[in-house]
Amino acid sequence: MQNQQLLTDYKQNLNLFTEKLNNAKSNNRLFTILRGLTFLIAIAISILVFKLNLTLFFIQLIVFISIFLFLVRKNIQIQNKIKYFNVVIKIIENEIKGLNYDFSAFDGGKEFTDADHKFSYDLDIFGEKSIFQMINRTCTFSGKNLLSTWFKNPMQDSEKISQKQKAVNQIKDLFNWRLNFLGIGNLFTDDFDDNSNLQKFKDKTGYFYNKHFYRIIIYLLPIVTVLILCFVIAKILPLNLFWIMYILQFAIIGLNVKKSNEIYRKVSKKVNLFEKYELLLQEIEKLNTDSELIKSLKQKLITNNKTASEQIKILKNLSKGFDNRLNLIFVLFGQGIVLLDLQYAYRIEKWQSENLESIEKWIEVIAEIDAIISLSNFAFNNPNYAIPEITNSEQFKFEFKQAGHPLINSDIRINNDYNISSKGFITIVTGANMAGKSTFLRTVGVNLILGMIGSVVCAERLKLTPIQIFTSVRTNDSVQKSESYFFAELKRLKSIIDELKTGIQLFVIIDEMLRGTNSKDKHLGSEAMIKRLFSLNAIGIVATHDIDLGKLETEYPQNIKNKRFEVDIKTNELFFDYTIKDGISQNLNAIFLMKKMGIIIDS
Repeated sequence: MQNQQLLTDYKQNLNLFTEKLNNAKSNNRLFTILRGLTFLIAIAISILVFKLNLTLFFIQLIVFISIFLFLVRKNIQIQNKIKYFNVVIKIIENEIKGLNYDFSAFDGGKEFTDADHKFSYDLDIFGEKSIFQMINRTCTFSGKNLLSTWFKNPMQDSEKISQKQKAVNQIKDLFNWRLNFLGIGNLFTDDFDDNSNLQKFKDKTGYFYNKHFYRIIIYLLPIVTVLILCFVIAKILPLNLFWIMYILQFAIIGLNVKKSNEIYRKVSKKVNLFEKYELLLQEIEKLNTDSELIKSLKQKLITNNKTASEQIKILKNLSKGFDNRLNLIFVLFGQGIVLLDLQYAYRIEKWQSENLESIEKWIEVIAEIDAIISLSNFAFNNPNYAIPEITNSEQFKFEFKQAGHPLINSDIRINNDYNISSKGFITIVTGANMAGKSTFLRTVGVNLILGMIGSVVCAERLKLTPIQIFTSVRTNDSVQKSESYFFAELKRLKSIIDELKTGIQLFVIIDEMLRGTNSKDKHLGSEAMIKRLFSLNAIGIVATHDIDLGKLETEYPQNIKNKRFEVDIKTNELFFDYTIKDGISQNLNAIFLMKKMGIIIDS
């Protein structure tokens, strides 16, 4: 375990919320019993009082109904708390598993896996046991998408990276706030794209709201109808006049049912979505930090002198009210007397018109806060990780001390130092099988990406200049495209060269290039590729088993540096220290392993 105190803190919170859950369950049972007793007592007293005094009967009936409804509301509130506590407990339990490097409970974003991406596939950014799965804690569809975009397109602006770092660092320390945000977000498990559903309200129809006729009749007709009804009750006007108004309103509802149904479909069954966003926005509005990024995001949540959460609450209540069109009592009394359908359709369109330009901003704010929370949670769970120093100097800098791969358990992880600081410079890493070359390449790539998305990095210290990354580590052949592995790799290498030709500065990571051809061809091709890379001012690392490539350092000392991983054979066993050193690797292990496993025997 990398941090025993962290585990203790999580377990204390787990015990706290388990206790709260048990108390809530006890209260729920109590109020359920009270509700049942109230119902039985009300029936018994009603029977007795009904025979004695009719007025007293109605008074006590109103009292008991009020008490019963109060108990029902309390029951619902407590049941909602029980659901919330269960969600929070699950979140904490998953985090405890995560501290033990079990990230299986988290979404790895496998839908974002793209074998053609410049680096994400090679560096295991998405999918099972990926970097994304380790970090992702998003509770909204839009937040998850944004977080994936950050990983696929790391920021190149050092100022924006620094702002993101500050926001991440400040939210990291707000444990209870983060837990509450995630608890609310995960409480609503809607199986749909919440982003696109909320985006639908940007569609401005305005059929009712933009027509003066409807603006007048939705107020005038209900007022006239109610007045006529009052005069009918007072026996001043005949009942037939009321029925004329009643039928007229039903006729207007019928003539506009197609349009009102269209608007209803936008809000139908989305109360949970609106409530989720209302509560999440409330949490963001409470957020109090001096981060300029957070402040600028919160500024986007004020529209027409109302907060975004207040506006979403209005829409939520309109949605609930519109659902009453399915209630027979409301149909009979609401449609014919107050034009219920038109009232809600008009108000929803009015809401759309007033908030048209703001909806997208609200979604963006929620998404960004949601994604930042994932990075903050990662920082909180790894207090020994460093906040990178971001430079914007013209000369490229990449330098880390005691850096490792974050997916490797810290108890067994071997960290290394490394630096590179000039254009047109390639590090050639040689080493035996399983000595640590590929892991080192991924360590470099992953920490570069983490640094450029505003995250902490798995290192004691890291300094970097933002740069675009292109890798060729894991190339696949394709039966569908009739491509061999070798041809697929050549296409990948060509893409790197084409990118460099445009003048873009690249950090290139290549693992064992041209492995699909014979050794001589591979050596000559690899040597030519390395020369091509530094001639186009590429920066990066090439890992290889071809130790003869190390001779390039003598020929091009300003462009090449040799590094190695070694393996020792002691008492008929292999020993790896996974520590990078200067120079060219000399020790081999393939023959030794084949003999040890019985694949070949001594002749």
